[in-house]
Amino acid sequence: MTAVANIKPGSLVDEAGGTSAGPQEVALALMKAQMIVLCDISGSMSGRDAGDPEEDAQLKTRHEAAQEALDALQERNPGQIAVAAFNDAGTGLVPSGVLPEPSGGTPLLSALNNIYPKAIVGDKKFVVISDGQPTDDADGCIELAKDKGYPIYCIYVGPSGDEGGRDFMEKLAATSGGSFDFIHLSKIYLLEQKIAGYLAVPAPVAV
Repeated sequence: MTAVANIKPGSLVDEAGGTSAGPQEVALALMKAQMIVLCDISGSMSGRDAGDPEEDAQLKTRHEAAQEALDALQERNPGQIAVAAFNDAGTGLVPSGVLPEPSGGTPLLSALNNIYPKAIVGDKKFVVISDGQPTDDADGCIELAKDKGYPIYCIYVGPSGDEGGRDFMEKLAATSGGSFDFIHLSKIYLLEQKIAGYLAVPAPVAV
């Protein structure tokens, strides 16, 4: 998955040499990163939470909020955060740090099968940002987390009234040995703070 309209400061491509960076340079930059952040870019990530038109107009979309947080984190921690994204169109690393526009569904199990092992093999902290339940196999996600036993830090940014989505993310985190946070868009500044806090803790070690 690629997003090359621009290159975010501190992203893997930026650290690998910018527009001249090739696959080998980006792969080396990934090896040095301390964290992978897997972000949901399904269509619902273009939504807002409040439910009131006037209040909604004051909020960023979930996608905008995630991009803003990732921009700040990459710039402040150059080369330390690898961004990845997923929807029905596919899953992959986004070395430029620019999230593709939101569309499609939320095939989280497919995304975990693709990206989770990269975090485990590299002893990297692993964060998942999403606004709801998977559209492929929620039980499969839980089973995978149980089987791997490697911490997933789950951040739910969906509607406060979606108990199913929130409960799923909380269970995924608990099953993996990670932690869970619910961040409402009215306090989206906490998203950057929370991920920065994860970055500061010692890296897990795969067993």
